[in-house]
Amino acid sequence: ARFSEGDVKRFVEAYYVPSNMFVVLLGPSAQEAEDLVRGYFGDWEAGDAPKLAYAERDNIPTLGGILSRETTRQGIGSHYYSRGYPIDTYTSPDGIAIDALSRLLWLRLRHALREMNAEFDKGVYRVYVEYTATSLHGLLQISFATRSGEFVKEAEKLIDKEISLLCQKLVDCDEFSAVTSRMRSEYFDMHKSTMVSLAGRIIDAATNGDPDLVSFHKFPDELAALTRRKIMSVANRLLSDGYGRIVVHPAT
Repeated sequence: ARFSEGDVKRFVEAYYVPSNMFVVLLGPSAQEAEDLVRGYFGDWEAGDAPKLAYAERDNIPTLGGILSRETTRQGIGSHYYSRGYPIDTYTSPDGIAIDALSRLLWLRLRHALREMNAEFDKGVYRVYVEYTATSLHGLLQISFATRSGEFVKEAEKLIDKEISLLCQKLVDCDEFSAVTSRMRSEYFDMHKSTMVSLAGRIIDAATNGDPDLVSFHKFPDELAALTRRKIMSVANRLLSDGYGRIVVHPAT
């Protein structure tokens, strides 16, 4: 779709307004923060808060099967695969379980697709499992790249196998402990030493239905209450129906 300079200007004027923004300041007192904000943004006109035009029924699309597309592209030397599952939105009560599930799946796929393949032309050199969620949509995405077109098919079978295992069997206690310990460490380290990450988490919460940071502050307690059975239940609910897949092959 084509867009003009005027389209960009209208978008900025509609969405970049004080009524659609907030500022995160970590460090100064409340009064110092207010003075800084007024100094930098005090001359902005308030404007009207923009409204998003969307249907709530589209928050978690029901695919009811596999949507698939394969295509080719000039100038690439590898085959790129991506699979996506529509999942819960940001404020889901199962958010921590989904996060843990995505990390467990990544550990297993990294082992199955990369570490177990010593031959460069028959394995993958990138494996990602990413969980993203907003107030409107959620996505669990599995991606990899490989030099072998034939290995794409083999890798898909391995992905299906690991997802099936997560749906049918409780995860190993050591796996569960490793993942949840890492999640706990990241949360507390963020408060002590990674202010940029902390600000990002605050922005995520405030813009996606949790402006008072309720879920953010409850994270340690909810993580402590997470069980292996809960992860298996969430895997069955979210990874048993449909998904979308796309494969981009090198043009020959």
